[in-house]
Amino acid sequence: MFYFILESVFFLALAVVSLLMLRRLPLVDGFEDEKPSRGTLAVWGKAHWHWVDRVDKEVTFYLAKTLRRVKVWTMKFDALIARSLERVGSRANVNGGGESQHVIKTLQDERRRAQESADDQNDEPLEQ
Repeated sequence: MFYFILESVFFLALAVVSLLMLRRLPLVDGFEDEKPSRGTLAVWGKAHWHWVDRVDKEVTFYLAKTLRRVKVWTMKFDALIARSLERVGSRANVNGGGESQHVIKTLQDERRRAQESADDQNDEPLEQ
């Protein structure tokens, strides 16, 4: 019985998603002139289901908003990576003509020295 209920809910959700996709299909088709929306009357005959239009508008709004935010975060991440690569690239050009292994080894040595100096400072007894 559980599987029947689960399957029914799944196919009902699939039907709603398909309905919403079919409602938006004329907008994707690429009409040159904008036709006013006929609402759900064209899909369901004489039955008016206004909640479908409202859900469609809400989903479109939040999807566009989410995609804009994802685009902004992607651009920020790209800028972060670009700055990091510029910093490593400038060190590579200064240190030896662009040998990447040399740059990585130099960065690792710098980190190890910084960590050792921090450990040495923590190990010194306090003078009283």
